[in-house]
Amino acid sequence: QLVAGRSKREPEVLASCVTELAESVESGNDSSFQACDRRFHRQIMQIANLEKIHEVVEGLRGQTDRMRWAHMTYLASYDRLEVLEQHGEIANAIATGDVEVAGSAMQAHILSVFPRVGHLARMRPELFSKNLRVEFSRHRDDWRHLERATGASPA
Repeated sequence: QLVAGRSKREPEVLASCVTELAESVESGNDSSFQACDRRFHRQIMQIANLEKIHEVVEGLRGQTDRMRWAHMTYLASYDRLEVLEQHGEIANAIATGDVEVAGSAMQAHILSVFPRVGHLARMRPELFSKNLRVEFSRHRDDWRHLERATGASPA
């Protein structure tokens, strides 16, 4: 919501990230996919001047990278095309200045992680601590706290 319609440069940068993500999906390059996904989210946070959120995300990088790798490795249901479509929807909403669609698309994108993590935890419990629910709830609460603190979704 903060980024939608801000300037001419940002939509081009985000569109470039989506194009690179599409190329990584097409080539099956998971390393590139992960890098493009991170770059897309980092770009949105930088454009929105939400360095505090970026710091939280960076502080969780070890966990988020582990989850992303585990999803891509162990879940046949991890749909890279769905992630690509979500990024495309977010980038398009930002490019057209549609604040409401940008915010709801980003929120849906981020919240779509929670069911996948739960599914992964049931399939591969050895990848998670015994306190998964506590950890998972804390991270979901972190997101909600940041959203309340900024008054908006970063998109």
